[in-house]
Amino acid sequence: MRAATGVTIVLCCLGSVSLLLSYGYEAGQVMGPTYLPRTEVAALEWMSREVPREALVLSTYPTGNYIPRLSGQRVFIGEDKLTEDLNGREADVEGFFRPGWSDQERMELLHRFGVDYVFYGPEEQRVGAYDLSRAPFLQPVHQVGGVQDVALVVTLQPWSIWGGSLIAMDGQPTDDDAHVPLIFWGKGFKRGAFAKRADAVDIAPTLAQLLGLNALSSVDGRVLSECLEPR
Repeated sequence: MRAATGVTIVLCCLGSVSLLLSYGYEAGQVMGPTYLPRTEVAALEWMSREVPREALVLSTYPTGNYIPRLSGQRVFIGEDKLTEDLNGREADVEGFFRPGWSDQERMELLHRFGVDYVFYGPEEQRVGAYDLSRAPFLQPVHQVGGVQDVALVVTLQPWSIWGGSLIAMDGQPTDDDAHVPLIFWGKGFKRGAFAKRADAVDIAPTLAQLLGLNALSSVDGRVLSECLEPR
Protein backbone atom coordinates (compact mmCIF):
# COMPACT_ATOMS: atom_id res chain seq x y z
CA MET A 1 0.00 0.00 0.00
CA ARG A 2 2.82 2.40 0.89
CA ALA A 3 4.66 1.57 -2.34
CA ALA A 4 1.56 2.22 -4.42
CA THR A 5 1.03 5.54 -2.67
CA GLY A 6 4.66 6.48 -3.28
CA VAL A 7 4.40 5.64 -6.95
CA THR A 8 1.20 7.66 -7.27
CA ILE A 9 2.82 10.71 -5.67
CA VAL A 10 5.88 10.43 -7.86
CA LEU A 11 3.77 10.16 -10.99
CA CYS A 12 1.64 13.13 -9.98
CA CYS A 13 4.70 15.24 -9.30
CA LEU A 14 6.25 14.30 -12.62
CA GLY A 15 2.98 15.24 -14.31
CA SER A 16 2.97 18.68 -12.69
CA VAL A 17 6.60 19.25 -13.62
CA SER A 18 5.84 18.29 -17.21
CA LEU A 19 2.94 20.73 -17.32
CA LEU A 20 5.05 23.54 -15.87
CA LEU A 21 7.86 22.89 -18.33
CA SER A 22 5.37 22.76 -21.19
CA TYR A 23 3.69 26.04 -20.17
CA GLY A 24 7.06 27.66 -19.63
CA TYR A 25 8.21 26.66 -23.10
CA GLU A 26 4.99 27.94 -24.75
CA ALA A 27 5.15 31.23 -22.85
CA GLY A 28 8.74 31.69 -23.98
CA GLN A 29 7.64 31.50 -27.61
CA VAL A 30 5.21 34.44 -27.24
CA MET A 31 6.83 37.66 -28.41
CA GLY A 32 4.11 40.01 -27.12
CA PRO A 33 0.73 40.08 -25.32
CA THR A 34 -1.57 37.96 -27.48
CA TYR A 35 -4.66 39.02 -25.51
CA LEU A 36 -4.48 42.65 -26.71
CA PRO A 37 -5.11 44.17 -30.15
CA ARG A 38 -1.95 44.98 -32.06
CA THR A 39 -2.79 48.68 -32.00
CA GLU A 40 -2.79 48.70 -28.21
CA VAL A 41 0.43 46.73 -28.01
CA ALA A 42 2.07 49.21 -30.39
CA ALA A 43 0.78 52.18 -28.39
CA LEU A 44 2.04 50.67 -25.13
CA GLU A 45 5.44 49.99 -26.67
CA TRP A 46 5.59 53.65 -27.71
CA MET A 47 4.58 54.74 -24.20
CA SER A 48 7.30 52.59 -22.67
CA ARG A 49 9.85 54.53 -24.73
CA GLU A 50 8.42 58.06 -24.76
CA VAL A 51 6.21 58.61 -21.71
CA PRO A 52 7.83 59.20 -18.28
CA ARG A 53 7.30 56.44 -15.73
CA GLU A 54 5.93 58.93 -13.19
CA ALA A 55 3.21 60.15 -15.59
CA LEU A 56 -0.41 59.44 -14.62
CA VAL A 57 -2.56 57.89 -17.37
CA LEU A 58 -6.37 57.93 -17.51
CA SER A 59 -7.98 54.87 -19.12
CA THR A 60 -10.66 52.30 -18.40
CA TYR A 61 -10.25 49.69 -15.67
CA PRO A 62 -9.17 46.83 -18.02
CA THR A 63 -6.58 48.99 -19.77
CA GLY A 64 -5.35 50.35 -16.45
CA ASN A 65 -4.56 46.83 -15.30
CA TYR A 66 -1.88 46.27 -17.94
CA ILE A 67 -0.43 49.77 -18.51
CA PRO A 68 1.84 49.54 -15.41
CA ARG A 69 2.97 46.05 -16.42
CA LEU A 70 3.60 46.71 -20.11
CA SER A 71 4.62 50.37 -20.34
CA GLY A 72 5.42 51.28 -16.73
CA GLN A 73 3.29 54.37 -16.01
CA ARG A 74 0.98 55.08 -13.09
CA VAL A 75 -2.76 54.79 -13.77
CA PHE A 76 -5.91 56.56 -12.64
CA ILE A 77 -7.66 53.23 -12.16
CA GLY A 78 -6.26 49.71 -12.20
CA GLU A 79 -5.81 46.82 -9.77
CA ASP A 80 -8.94 46.95 -7.59
CA LYS A 81 -7.09 46.32 -4.31
CA LEU A 82 -4.68 49.18 -5.08
CA THR A 83 -7.18 51.76 -6.39
CA GLU A 84 -8.68 54.17 -3.89
CA ASP A 85 -12.46 54.62 -4.26
CA LEU A 86 -12.65 52.14 -7.14
CA ASN A 87 -16.39 52.60 -7.72
CA GLY A 88 -16.10 56.38 -7.74
CA ARG A 89 -13.23 56.28 -10.23
CA GLU A 90 -15.09 53.87 -12.48
CA ALA A 91 -17.99 56.33 -12.54
CA ASP A 92 -15.58 59.17 -13.36
CA VAL A 93 -14.07 57.19 -16.24
CA GLU A 94 -17.52 56.42 -17.67
CA GLY A 95 -18.48 60.07 -17.41
CA PHE A 96 -15.26 61.18 -19.09
CA PHE A 97 -15.64 58.95 -22.15
CA ARG A 98 -19.39 59.36 -22.59
CA PRO A 99 -20.91 62.37 -24.38
CA GLY A 100 -23.01 63.44 -21.38
CA TRP A 101 -20.21 65.27 -19.56
CA SER A 102 -19.20 68.81 -20.46
CA ASP A 103 -15.59 69.60 -21.37
CA GLN A 104 -15.43 71.65 -18.18
CA GLU A 105 -16.24 68.54 -16.13
CA ARG A 106 -13.62 66.55 -18.00
CA MET A 107 -10.95 69.21 -17.45
CA GLU A 108 -11.80 69.48 -13.76
CA LEU A 109 -11.37 65.71 -13.36
CA LEU A 110 -7.97 65.76 -15.09
CA HIS A 111 -6.83 68.74 -13.04
CA ARG A 112 -8.07 67.34 -9.72
CA PHE A 113 -6.06 64.14 -10.06
CA GLY A 114 -3.12 65.56 -12.04
CA VAL A 115 -3.64 63.34 -15.09
CA ASP A 116 -0.87 63.69 -17.69
CA TYR A 117 -2.08 61.41 -20.51
CA VAL A 118 -5.33 59.85 -21.69
CA PHE A 119 -5.30 56.43 -23.35
CA TYR A 120 -8.09 55.90 -25.88
CA GLY A 121 -8.27 52.38 -27.25
CA PRO A 122 -10.98 49.78 -27.98
CA GLU A 123 -11.96 49.44 -24.31
CA GLU A 124 -12.40 53.19 -23.96
CA GLN A 125 -14.39 53.36 -27.21
CA ARG A 126 -16.77 50.74 -25.84
CA VAL A 127 -17.49 52.94 -22.81
CA GLY A 128 -18.56 55.99 -24.81
CA ALA A 129 -18.45 57.82 -28.09
CA TYR A 130 -16.81 61.06 -26.94
CA ASP A 131 -14.25 62.06 -29.60
CA LEU A 132 -11.04 62.91 -27.75
CA SER A 133 -9.27 63.93 -30.95
CA ARG A 134 -11.58 66.95 -31.19
CA ALA A 135 -11.24 68.06 -27.58
CA PRO A 136 -9.81 71.63 -27.60
CA PHE A 137 -7.83 71.00 -24.41
CA LEU A 138 -6.13 67.78 -25.56
CA GLN A 139 -3.38 67.12 -28.07
CA PRO A 140 -2.90 63.72 -29.76
CA VAL A 141 0.71 62.62 -29.29
CA HIS A 142 0.55 59.11 -30.73
CA GLN A 143 -1.97 57.21 -32.82
CA VAL A 144 -1.99 53.69 -34.21
CA GLY A 145 -4.55 52.15 -36.58
CA GLY A 146 -7.55 53.43 -38.48
CA VAL A 147 -10.68 55.22 -37.37
CA GLN A 148 -12.45 52.08 -36.16
CA ASP A 149 -9.40 50.47 -34.59
CA VAL A 150 -7.41 53.10 -32.80
CA ALA A 151 -5.16 53.40 -29.80
CA LEU A 152 -4.77 57.09 -29.10
CA VAL A 153 -2.62 58.72 -26.44
CA VAL A 154 -3.35 62.38 -25.80
CA THR A 155 -2.07 65.10 -23.54
CA LEU A 156 -2.58 68.83 -23.05
CA GLN A 157 -2.31 71.25 -25.93
CA PRO A 158 0.88 73.37 -25.59
CA TRP A 159 0.29 76.29 -23.21
CA SER A 160 -3.05 74.88 -22.12
CA ILE A 161 -4.21 74.20 -18.60
CA TRP A 162 -6.81 71.90 -17.06
CA GLY A 163 -9.56 74.30 -16.16
CA GLY A 164 -11.76 75.60 -18.96
CA SER A 165 -12.31 79.34 -18.83
CA LEU A 166 -10.13 79.92 -15.76
CA ILE A 167 -7.22 82.27 -16.45
CA ALA A 168 -4.73 81.46 -13.70
CA MET A 169 -3.78 78.04 -12.34
CA ASP A 170 -0.69 76.35 -10.99
CA GLY A 171 1.81 75.81 -13.76
CA GLN A 172 0.46 78.15 -16.42
CA PRO A 173 3.57 79.34 -18.33
CA THR A 174 2.33 82.83 -19.18
CA ASP A 175 2.12 86.20 -17.44
CA ASP A 176 -1.62 85.67 -16.97
CA ASP A 177 -0.88 83.13 -14.25
CA ALA A 178 1.13 85.70 -12.27
CA HIS A 179 -1.38 88.51 -12.79
CA VAL A 180 -2.89 88.37 -9.30
CA PRO A 181 -3.29 90.91 -6.48
CA LEU A 182 -0.35 91.51 -4.15
CA ILE A 183 -1.39 92.81 -0.73
CA PHE A 184 0.87 94.44 1.87
CA TRP A 185 -0.65 95.27 5.23
CA GLY A 186 0.94 96.78 8.29
CA LYS A 187 3.06 99.64 9.56
CA GLY A 188 5.19 101.31 6.91
CA PHE A 189 2.85 100.71 3.97
CA LYS A 190 0.71 103.36 2.30
CA ARG A 191 -3.03 103.00 2.03
CA GLY A 192 -4.47 102.57 -1.44
CA ALA A 193 -4.17 100.55 -4.63
CA PHE A 194 -1.28 100.81 -7.06
CA ALA A 195 -1.56 99.84 -10.70
CA LYS A 196 2.16 99.65 -11.42
CA ARG A 197 3.34 96.12 -12.18
CA ALA A 198 5.04 94.18 -9.39
CA ASP A 199 6.86 90.86 -9.74
CA ALA A 200 7.47 88.15 -7.17
CA VAL A 201 11.18 89.05 -7.10
CA ASP A 202 10.24 92.56 -5.87
CA ILE A 203 8.88 91.32 -2.55
CA ALA A 204 12.22 90.59 -0.82
CA PRO A 205 13.87 93.96 -1.71
CA THR A 206 10.72 95.78 -0.58
CA LEU A 207 10.59 94.06 2.80
CA ALA A 208 14.34 94.56 3.26
CA GLN A 209 13.89 98.29 2.62
CA LEU A 210 11.05 98.41 5.13
CA LEU A 211 13.20 96.72 7.78
CA GLY A 212 16.23 98.89 7.04
CA LEU A 213 18.33 95.99 5.78
CA ASN A 214 20.93 96.14 3.03
CA ALA A 215 21.56 93.26 0.68
CA LEU A 216 25.04 91.69 0.89
CA SER A 217 25.04 91.16 -2.88
CA SER A 218 23.03 92.22 -5.90
CA VAL A 219 19.49 90.88 -5.99
CA ASP A 220 16.81 90.57 -8.62
CA GLY A 221 13.78 92.79 -8.38
CA ARG A 222 13.19 96.35 -7.25
CA VAL A 223 11.88 98.11 -4.17
CA LEU A 224 8.17 98.81 -4.53
CA SER A 225 8.65 102.32 -3.23
CA GLU A 226 5.24 103.45 -4.45
CA CYS A 227 3.58 101.48 -1.67
CA LEU A 228 5.99 102.44 1.15
CA GLU A 229 5.55 105.35 3.55
CA PRO A 230 8.39 107.92 3.26
CA ARG A 231 11.04 107.45 5.94
